[in-house]
Amino acid sequence: MKNCAHVIKATNENVKVRNQSHIPNDLFFFILSKMSIKSLKRFGCVHKSWSLLFDNLYFMTMYRNSFLTKNHPYYDDTSVLLHQTFHTYLQEPYQLQTLSGERFEKRVNLDWPSVKLDPIYLHKEEYDSGFNIIGSGSVHGTICLLCASQENIILWNPSNKEFKLLPPSPFDSEPYWGVLIDHRSFGYDRVRDDYKVMCHGQVIQKYNYGIYSGSYIWEIYSLRSNSWRKINVDMEHNHMDCEQVYLDGLAHWMCSNEGRNQVYLLSFD
Repeated sequence: MKNCAHVIKATNENVKVRNQSHIPNDLFFFILSKMSIKSLKRFGCVHKSWSLLFDNLYFMTMYRNSFLTKNHPYYDDTSVLLHQTFHTYLQEPYQLQTLSGERFEKRVNLDWPSVKLDPIYLHKEEYDSGFNIIGSGSVHGTICLLCASQENIILWNPSNKEFKLLPPSPFDSEPYWGVLIDHRSFGYDRVRDDYKVMCHGQVIQKYNYGIYSGSYIWEIYSLRSNSWRKINVDMEHNHMDCEQVYLDGLAHWMCSNEGRNQVYLLSFD
């Protein structure tokens, strides 16, 4: 009977040891989300799944939250992303900061991505190397930026400092006609696991500003295919002067018709 009890005890201890050796995915992600980008990339050779962490939406969301709260815990887990676009004597324009603390009194400056722009803009007196943010904020940790020159769009993840400069639209490269963009939107396609940027504008004659063709164009960029395509949307509208709101996988903004006697909500998924 003693031998039998000894066997049962040993078996239970083995089971206990095996259970302790298993780390749940949530705990595993939580631990790795506290590491630096340099360490995560170096540890990518340990296991194949580790090298794919940056493609995991759940992990990247957790990592972004950890990045924003690291070394300066926020009051009630709330933080504010402040984008300053005006110039003062004490601060440079186009600063991006995170605000933390009970009264959001702590400020941390974020460095913009180092993007090489067209040299033609560097010689303009009014040129500024800052960025505007497309939409109402980040989508799963990714921010869509528009260069101050209004020529380049960048997808940027501030947590891992990686960015993607979008190729120019082929629909704006005609010799005599161009597209005057009136608004842009940014969102995430959950079905295709793809980030997308959509632009709407009016076709105009190049080198003769003010001559319009009367036609509008919708174009959409896919990060997965790294290309633009034109989409057919038969909808007459003027974009109203308000920011896009991204909620539950949809980009929303207020629009009106040409006569401005009808106002409606336009959504993009």
